[in-house]
Amino acid sequence: MHEHGLAVARDPELSRKHYVQAAETFSAESEQGIASSMSNLGFMYAQGKGVKQDAAKAAESFQRASEHGFGMAKVNLGLCHLNGWGVERDEKAAYDLFRAAADAGNGAGAACVGQMLREGLAVTADPQEALRYLGQAAEIGDAGAWYELGLGYDLGLGVDVDKEEAIKWYTLAAADGSADAQARLGAILASPGRSELEFKKAATLLDFASDQGSDYADYYRGFLQLYGSRWQKPNPISARLIALSLQDRKSPLGDRLLARIFDHGGAGGRDPKRAASLFLKAALAGDAESQLEMGIRCERSDGVERDLVEAYAWLSLAAPVRVTGAARLLDQLRPQLNLEQLRRAESLARERRVPSRLSRELQLDEK
Repeated sequence: MHEHGLAVARDPELSRKHYVQAAETFSAESEQGIASSMSNLGFMYAQGKGVKQDAAKAAESFQRASEHGFGMAKVNLGLCHLNGWGVERDEKAAYDLFRAAADAGNGAGAACVGQMLREGLAVTADPQEALRYLGQAAEIGDAGAWYELGLGYDLGLGVDVDKEEAIKWYTLAAADGSADAQARLGAILASPGRSELEFKKAATLLDFASDQGSDYADYYRGFLQLYGSRWQKPNPISARLIALSLQDRKSPLGDRLLARIFDHGGAGGRDPKRAASLFLKAALAGDAESQLEMGIRCERSDGVERDLVEAYAWLSLAAPVRVTGAARLLDQLRPQLNLEQLRRAESLARERRVPSRLSRELQLDEK
């Protein structure tokens, strides 16, 4: 509370003092065999709070707590294995730990299993089983699962696109403080066909999420500035400033937004080659909408030379995100390629596929 100024004055020195006291308490309780304190001590070593940051000691503490059957420690140890924090990177070991925590009723563990099943991390992708685990986590009250379910229904990740279902889950996650949930909820509420009241709510959500550092919030604010809406006049200059800020943060969303500006003509005239080069950069970073754009441009010769093999490769990468509509375009393009061309396209797609990442942070036991 002193670190962030929550209900008390912000005071780095008092914050440090209390963290040290907490670490001493957790260390003493760990020696007494209290598993939750072992896990919390691991968290403090991982974050460098009250102790010197040490990833190996963090993983060791999580391991001890895990051996005592503590579910959150299994999740934290799984995250260590997944990211190579203090232990060897091992996705299969991470999955097994998440699964053990989930089977013991831990919501974070169930959410992690659901994400790995959805993305095909360490296991064969299974959208239905992924949905079951995410639903289990959501029922337990895991806020991360609320966001992931919203994202799944919003983008069509293993399920049909359902914006109203996405709104339901985003609303829960947004209320819990997720900036990205607030941003994506705002984007839905600001979309065409929504009311003025919903647009005003969207603007508030996007501003709030932007203040918390959400790249997607800034992207969609820039998108609205570029194209305008029924309730807002366009402002291409503002859109460009937002795009450049996102690029400074190394976000592919900055490249996507700037590509849209050059494509739209909001930078002093339409420049399809410049737009294509920026979409390509974002596509190579794994951005599905930019992969869709590259597929369309390669098929239509818009800013790039016409190349149906390239088009098919890019559309293949975008297709798992159902909201892009790339799967339908693939069906239309497939008859135009022979077997050798299809094999080349599939090979290109495999080479360019960006490995999925599981978005989850280490957690304290706050009970």
